Amino acid sequence: MSPSSAHTLGKDVNVTNIAGDYYDTSTRFITTNVNVVSGKTPLDRLLEQIAPGALHDSAERGPHAPKCHLETRKAVQQDIISWIRQGDQDDRPKRILWLSGPAGSGKTAIAGTIADECHKEGLLAGSFFLAFSSLNRRIKRPFIPTLTYALLQQNAIVNLKDAILSAVDNDPTVLQKHLDQQLEELILGPLRAVAGLSDQSNWPKVIIVDGVDECSIDDGSRTPKEEAHKEVLSVLAHAVLDISFPFRIIIASRPEPAISEFFETSSDLTECVFLDKKYDPDADIRLFLEAKLSVLRRKYNLAQDWVPEGAVNTLVDRASGQFVYITTALRCIEDTSHPPPEQLKQLLCHQRADNAQSPLSTLDALYASILAASPDPPLAAKWLVVFAGVRLHVSMKDRGSEESAPLAVAAYRKALVESYAGEMTFLLCGLSALIDLTDDGRGLKVKFHHKSLIDFLGDASRSGRLHVSNENAWHLVEDRYYNVLKNRGPQSANLGESDMHGFFRLFCGSFPSWINSRHSYEASDITWWLEHLSANYSKEEVCPAVKGIFITVDQKCTWNHHTSCKLWRKVILRHCKANSWARLPTSLDLLRDRVNKLKYGEEWEGYYSALHACFEPPA
Repeated sequence: MSPSSAHTLGKDVNVTNIAGDYYDTSTRFITTNVNVVSGKTPLDRLLEQIAPGALHDSAERGPHAPKCHLETRKAVQQDIISWIRQGDQDDRPKRILWLSGPAGSGKTAIAGTIADECHKEGLLAGSFFLAFSSLNRRIKRPFIPTLTYALLQQNAIVNLKDAILSAVDNDPTVLQKHLDQQLEELILGPLRAVAGLSDQSNWPKVIIVDGVDECSIDDGSRTPKEEAHKEVLSVLAHAVLDISFPFRIIIASRPEPAISEFFETSSDLTECVFLDKKYDPDADIRLFLEAKLSVLRRKYNLAQDWVPEGAVNTLVDRASGQFVYITTALRCIEDTSHPPPEQLKQLLCHQRADNAQSPLSTLDALYASILAASPDPPLAAKWLVVFAGVRLHVSMKDRGSEESAPLAVAAYRKALVESYAGEMTFLLCGLSALIDLTDDGRGLKVKFHHKSLIDFLGDASRSGRLHVSNENAWHLVEDRYYNVLKNRGPQSANLGESDMHGFFRLFCGSFPSWINSRHSYEASDITWWLEHLSANYSKEEVCPAVKGIFITVDQKCTWNHHTSCKLWRKVILRHCKANSWARLPTSLDLLRDRVNKLKYGEEWEGYYSALHACFEPPA
């Protein structure tokens, strides 16, 4: 079994991965945490649990991560920097600053700019930039380990690195504990241990956390994501209340109800900066837009008056204080499918905000017009939601590192979802204003420019015929798994022999999570899957997986058994008999488990253990 954690996404199903772990739960996120293996240094163990991409200067965020354009957002930046440096001099000092505002108002750009500036001046103690589009950056599990790693890089805090690594060495399981306990053992305890060893006036001053509203649950519970928001915020509040914690904390997020409620009840700790008209966003948007249009003029050798009179005023007005509207509009203008003047003309003609009912209406219209460039806008919308929010299962053994997987996860995803070669490029290549399609040699990857696009597609009142519900996205992926099974391989036939082997390994390891009674299976389909499963995984991995699949399918059966359920059970038992399993469920065992399920319901805890005991693999 892998020494790291596995994360699997399911939809009201129990999931078996090919590490041999069966999960008795009915929820979307399923996580297995296992102790790290011996022989690794404390630093190695810590590094396994961090999210490097969440650091402010990470390669994942890249040199083009959102930042404030020169001479924009000066007032709010000055307010925040002043709070970092002189906040203790206030009449009622606050240790947390909440930077908030609506979607697209520039929170991440401000947080990123402040982080860069503080890093240059030695003020930055640590940072964590959450992002919905990145697995490790949208879950809370690596939050404290990542901040811990940032702190042990601070040479000004004498002996802190040794104290942290000693804590990990003394109790390696701390990396698997809840956030409060990790905070105590990895940060507060070490800070207490080194408090008197160096001049705290030389220590860094601030920790920056961006995008708390993008944090989701990753522990297999039914808990809504709002609980993850509250847990992250609570652990930060706990930190600043401890006398050994010397840092201020900047938290940037949207004003979602659970987050707003938290800060309202923590007003004695919190300074609030809301990005509203007070900071004159229209003036900053105008400066930013005019600067970018000048860059385009020089880049394409355009005439001085290439921007029509009144165009800047129109775009600033339509932005309604949202930088995301302007950045998206500029990507449209820069799209190389047509010259910039023509793109700008189309943008001005097609985007009318005269009857706008909300600040989002012009952004919604812009998104809809860009998606219209796809040959099939509704299908393209489904693809975008799938790539943004549906994690295609891969086995625990193959999930640890995309680079070490037999086939890159990006290439696997593309090969799985395509119904014909080149479909991804055909559907999405005209959407450069919304996404980046990048090919790193191991498959095309989709990078979203802003989360507000997914918000738009997920809200039927805003996106209309382009609306994509979670169920729509799930059905698309379920159908693609089914089609690959029926096709006996991917319909996108661009994989070499070695990549095809990698595809089958990932497909067979994840397919059971997508079995659906809507589909009609044949015995040969199940036999083909079992054969490829056995061919791509060891006996030690396959046997627990086969047992778990039987139970997963059985769990969702109705009393009278759906045809698909009956077939899966029958073929799996036949396969096990042919492979000389030492014990299998008898007719009486199966009848008893159905009676108990009917009597006690699906939540009866004894149901799963009783059926598990009926399976014993071959010696």
